[in-house]
Amino acid sequence: MRAAPARSWPRWCCATCPAAWCPPSRSPAATCKLGITWQACALYAVAFGGYVAFSVHLPTYLKTGYGRTQADAANRMAGFVLLAVAMRPVGGWLSDRIGPVRVLGVALAPAAALAFTGSGVRRALTHRAPAALTN
Repeated sequence: MRAAPARSWPRWCCATCPAAWCPPSRSPAATCKLGITWQACALYAVAFGGYVAFSVHLPTYLKTGYGRTQADAANRMAGFVLLAVAMRPVGGWLSDRIGPVRVLGVALAPAAALAFTGSGVRRALTHRAPAALTN
């Protein structure tokens, strides 16, 4: 029996997977030099970071902005989390079919537009000074 190289993946990882699914035999340092690694990190930070931030902030927003009770806000946040978890496999399936960049673009563009229209940024950009201040 031949000894495995020092940086090989465990046999159980790729024993039943097609060869295309097996990770490349690169060192972590070499992987960090690839541009796609940093692009994937940035997209993951935006997508998952936004998900976590929204999940944490949603109950507070529902209580202060809409006067919901603590229990009602928590139930609505739980519904959001369940929906997000249920949609992850759908997003993965779509990414495999039409490509991850298209799926993220379709998912993040409306989210960014809704965030912009509901934020103070839009109001600040379209705000006009009162007439008394312009004279």
